[in-house]
Amino acid sequence: MKARLARAGIGQDSFRRYSPHSGRATSTGHRLDTIGAPLEDVQAALGHRNTRTTQGDNKRKKAHEKSGVFRVRY
Repeated sequence: MKARLARAGIGQDSFRRYSPHSGRATSTGHRLDTIGAPLEDVQAALGHRNTRTTQGDNKRKKAHEKSGVFRVRY
């Protein structure tokens, strides 16, 4: 993983933020939120037995819920 990050031009100080699991979680979020893939299709692609596991990998959705912007009433 470190060798591939280095070849991509990502500095060593950033390595701790990247892992195979973070890539998998990013891919999950992209498939579910950006391209709108059905949850069951993403679940099958990742090899999860339960849809809750797939939803748990979707960090994008969790990040929005934590944001203060979404708590402000307009």
